[in-house]
Amino acid sequence: DTIMGFSAKRIIERLFLEHGLGKFDTLEVIDTGPMSDLHKARNKHTGDVVCLKLYNRDGQVMRQAIERKHPGIRKTLLRIRHPYILHIFEIGSSGRRMYNVSQFVNGVTLGSMIRSTGRTFTWWLGIFKQIIAGTRYLHEQAQIVHRDLNPFNVMLTPANTIKIIDLDFAFPIHTEATGLFRRSGTLGYMAPEQAIGDVLDERLDVYSFGATMYEILARKNPFRDKTGEDIKTREERTRLAHLRYTPPAP
Repeated sequence: DTIMGFSAKRIIERLFLEHGLGKFDTLEVIDTGPMSDLHKARNKHTGDVVCLKLYNRDGQVMRQAIERKHPGIRKTLLRIRHPYILHIFEIGSSGRRMYNVSQFVNGVTLGSMIRSTGRTFTWWLGIFKQIIAGTRYLHEQAQIVHRDLNPFNVMLTPANTIKIIDLDFAFPIHTEATGLFRRSGTLGYMAPEQAIGDVLDERLDVYSFGATMYEILARKNPFRDKTGEDIKTREERTRLAHLRYTPPAP
């Protein structure tokens, strides 16, 4: 079939290129991981430089599972507007590939700064206050739990302001903790309830924030086991540490 001399297939391909992923030019790879790949990209229509996240297979399965259980979570994430939280502009699919588009932040993660020197306690206190303000917004206004708050999911801009990033694991507060991803998060910062797949509420983020502050101030994670064991055994030891171990004062 043709429409004004163009094949229907060609029209569909053109629409796909002008909308989905086709409307972005990728500029450089920011990071790659087991769940997603991050690219610095430019929107061809607006010229805006953005962060383009392409979900890999595991990340896509996770996003689909969360959205099946909570169909409104996508709208919630898109509505979030706070100076200390990364703005997500678009969540969509092109073909079989899920993606999201967020503001591009020129900065570094707090995790990359842990071993550096020259920052005073007073300076870090100001950063912690910003994290608290952003997390409080997520809990009180957006009514969601981040579930993966850690030093590598907080970015610092050149203006010394922070951005809480990576809301991929976010769930509505007081969600029933069932399903494949009920233990999702980063082991070194998980609350005991999260480690065993129990209740999901704002206390998970409070605990993770405490572990984050400890690691920044003491320059070591309070729970992560760094023995020479295989990865599976080491992860299980770290998970159990949250349940049985009280870290020394930093």
